[in-house]
Amino acid sequence: LGRADQQVKVDGYRVELGEIEHHERALTGAHLAVVAVDVAGHTQLVLYLEAWTGEVRTLTAELAPRLPPYMVPARIEGIAALPLNANGKIDRPALRQRALERPA
Repeated sequence: LGRADQQVKVDGYRVELGEIEHHERALTGAHLAVVAVDVAGHTQLVLYLEAWTGEVRTLTAELAPRLPPYMVPARIEGIAALPLNANGKIDRPALRQRALERPA
């Protein structure tokens, strides 16, 4: 069934997705940022930022000293609007599916 919280394993390390989202928000000031997991072959982190138009390399470089290497997202994508479920919460399964459908 999976975990009820937002903790995943990446390269054998336990990762709290909210911690990555917290550091991203501190850097960009974005209110809507979500980390999803791509598990095609091995676990990769994908950071989705709503209405973000910044530079991926810059954000990655700024996250690198704040997070261990296994917590730096493999991909960062700007998205027009984060998908919501029927309760108005971010639809993480839809983001996970999006991560699986998009090439790295």
